[in-house]
Amino acid sequence: MHKVFKEQFTVNGHPVDPFGYVEKKQRIMKIIIPLFLVMFFSIFFFVGTFVSNVQKKAKKVCTEPVNAVVCDMARSTSSDSTAYAPIYEFEYNGMTYKIQSNSYSSPMPLQVGDNVQIFVEPGNPDRIYSPHEKATTMVSRFFQIIGGIGMLIPLIIIIVTLTRSGRKKTVFNHSSNMSDEYTDGVSTFEETSECVDEVSVYDETDGYQ
Repeated sequence: MHKVFKEQFTVNGHPVDPFGYVEKKQRIMKIIIPLFLVMFFSIFFFVGTFVSNVQKKAKKVCTEPVNAVVCDMARSTSSDSTAYAPIYEFEYNGMTYKIQSNSYSSPMPLQVGDNVQIFVEPGNPDRIYSPHEKATTMVSRFFQIIGGIGMLIPLIIIIVTLTRSGRKKTVFNHSSNMSDEYTDGVSTFEETSECVDEVSVYDETDGYQ
């Protein structure tokens, strides 16, 4: 039994894949890996888009300008670097506010003691927008670009793989149909030959009578 199986799947000592199992497995892997990359880079894209939308919304609702001074810096330290976020002090409707920015950067373009103009949400000075902080905008755009490119390339690979697979399937079906037509033609020819032989035998026998 093992010998028959081996003879069916080898030609001149070389393994063959008559049912296309190996090719199907390779095609599936060519699709699964790019899909994983699409999901991975989509995280970058959506994070960048989320941060960008937060910034755009803050810019849209924070429309009232106020003069502020950078009174301090908040620090965020990692293993190899330190990022800074400015703390603004300003007056609004006779009250003094100290609001920390949510945008950390290194190096920080602002220094303690700098006088800057920021924007607050009317009636809600706890929400601010500072046009001087470009780091968040740059990071969000970077994430969007990396995520977009990282998703686009695997998607192109998937489309090309599926297109080639469809073409191969069409060629295979066409070849199968041609093979069936050829087999039917040979069978018809053999049946016709047998009929002719039978007629010849009949004529010879009739001649002897």
